[in-house]
Amino acid sequence: MSAYGFWGFAVFPKVLPIGPEAIQTLETSGSAPQLFFSDGSAHQFPMLMRGVSIVAGAGLGIGLSKYLGNQERKEAEQELEKIQDQFPTALFELGNEISGGTPVEIALKRAAKSSEELEISGLFRKSSQNIEQLGMTFRESMFDDSYGAVREYPTKTVRAVMKAMTASAQKGTSMTATAAITISRYMDRLSRTQRKLENLLEESTSTIQLLAYLLGPVISGVAVGMSQVIIGAISNLTRRFDALDAGGAGASPVSSLPFNSNSVISPEFVQLVVGIYLIQLLYILGNFYMKITHGQNQTYRQLFTGKVMLTGMVFYTLTLMLITLVFSSVLTGITQ
Repeated sequence: MSAYGFWGFAVFPKVLPIGPEAIQTLETSGSAPQLFFSDGSAHQFPMLMRGVSIVAGAGLGIGLSKYLGNQERKEAEQELEKIQDQFPTALFELGNEISGGTPVEIALKRAAKSSEELEISGLFRKSSQNIEQLGMTFRESMFDDSYGAVREYPTKTVRAVMKAMTASAQKGTSMTATAAITISRYMDRLSRTQRKLENLLEESTSTIQLLAYLLGPVISGVAVGMSQVIIGAISNLTRRFDALDAGGAGASPVSSLPFNSNSVISPEFVQLVVGIYLIQLLYILGNFYMKITHGQNQTYRQLFTGKVMLTGMVFYTLTLMLITLVFSSVLTGITQ
């Protein structure tokens, strides 16, 4: 996509608005591509789209790399999150088994069977197999470098809880049961608290999403599109009044207006500045939103930022094109 923009600036290094002297030179030389200049006037839309294609290409490239590059990691992390959500229930089952005086080695097997519909039950099943078949201790069955059950569940939560459990097991079954039930209840309360916080922050996060997905890109597109239309309309009016002056029609009504096409900031430059600003804004909003909802999780942050970047650049480009095409045609009819 960006290739069109770089090619356009290479073959026609002029920017809007083009002054009368430059137009006369282009007409005389006849070297300007018809896509950008013909019949004595510059084609505003193809010229503006050069810068748009560069900005959109950069934004879409960043978005695609972040979104597609984190899809597999997201699926893996969602699976781990599902397991972590099941962990309090399975841990409570283990605590109940141990509280009846059952040794930890046997309680692991029973807890795995009673919670077999949960994926986390595999943790207890694997630990029980290590104890029975390999003669490992409870701690070794969990954390052995080659066969440890925790290796199949690489989450900080599972590892930290099982470390606490193995430490408690050294002090007896009563302490182990108490630790399992207490940790299970704590994790359940923590989960409920997190859901309440998400509900409290829902309004703020919804506002950020609305700004990132829609308002930011649309407002940026309207600003650039209207600057293109207004500068183009004033430039056309100035040229027509100058033509009246040259034809002896008297002083132009706008002859005293402080408008100089050579000193006006080109809409193409405005588009580049606003486009780069929009990319930065979407990146900041994406990171800010994910810090609120998922903390320091890099996978979700990259994925959401990529999604916001893709959606935002599409809305920005479509809005700018729509504003430019619609209002340019209207004002062209008025100024003719």
